[in-house]
Amino acid sequence: MPVHVSVFVVGLLTIGSAMSLLTKYQDMQCVENCDDPATRVSYEQPVLQTVFMFCGEILCIVPAAYLMLSRKLNSPPIQLPADETDITKPALKKISIFWFLIPSFCDIFATTLMNLGLMLTPVSVFQMSRGSLVLFTGIFGRLFLKRKLKIYQWSALVIAFAGVCLVGLSTKLKKASVPQSTDAPQYRSAFLGFILIVLGQIFTATQFTFEENLMTNAGMDTAVAVALEGVFGLLLMAVSVPVVHRFTKHEFFDLSIGWEQTVRHPNILLAAMALSVTIACFNYFGMSITRRVNATTRTLTDACRALVQWAVSLWLGWEALSWAASPLQMTGYFFLLYGTLLFSSLVPIPFRKPVRLDATRLDDDGEA
Repeated sequence: MPVHVSVFVVGLLTIGSAMSLLTKYQDMQCVENCDDPATRVSYEQPVLQTVFMFCGEILCIVPAAYLMLSRKLNSPPIQLPADETDITKPALKKISIFWFLIPSFCDIFATTLMNLGLMLTPVSVFQMSRGSLVLFTGIFGRLFLKRKLKIYQWSALVIAFAGVCLVGLSTKLKKASVPQSTDAPQYRSAFLGFILIVLGQIFTATQFTFEENLMTNAGMDTAVAVALEGVFGLLLMAVSVPVVHRFTKHEFFDLSIGWEQTVRHPNILLAAMALSVTIACFNYFGMSITRRVNATTRTLTDACRALVQWAVSLWLGWEALSWAASPLQMTGYFFLLYGTLLFSSLVPIPFRKPVRLDATRLDDDGEA
């Protein structure tokens, strides 16, 4: 793996872990009646957290502007003669920037569903449930990118699906393993949160697949693409959220209340600002991996964040181990991880014989 791709993978792993932990930290903050556990109100603003995510994506315009300025200052590259150019490289297509409305639209649904699911589940379950993304990216890659899947890859998707089911089953036993401290988060419906997170992965897989197609055909700079998605995402939310709130009257879609809660509590505001910065870096690294390798490698890196987040969550006292839920959850995670690695051919493929080079036959053919 090239060095620059390794940097993107490490950055996606560490910054992505911090991003989920910051979001969970916001969900745990009390905004009203903090002295009364019976009427205590926590910060529950999944839609506003999605807005902060798009603000973070817009921040990617900074590295984009830097790259454009540096290219202008540098001397133009040497042009090779026509007969020495690489004629096998496909020509880039001119693609309208408005095509990025589609992944932005998917991002709105995916992020909001995942933020809502994170409110209801522990961080470890949240990240492990996101491992179902490999299942949807594999299927969508076959349907829309015309990628051929071999038998072992279909088997890997089945294994990953089994892992998702085990993680979901562990949420039924998770309530008994929640720490009883008053400072610990309360998980009201971990299984419902698990379902919402998995549904969010369908939109995320659609987003990743469409991004890969756009980046491959257009050759657009990664930072510019992320910033465009941020701008379009904010515009879509500015139009849709007030309309949804008018008809539903749900507090999730009342951005004025959410903003007032955010600015009134400095710890929530600082977490939101840090979240926007980490999201900017996360999306830049993620789309860089998608462009230089493929969407499955990005999914693989996401899957490895679960152990980091689980360890930190246990250390902070947000979760506790139990003999009932934890072994089932860990088994499901390893099924997910193995299925993802097998799908990407990063582990030995079972029942496949190694290919041997027949030296005698080559000598007879005069090619050795």
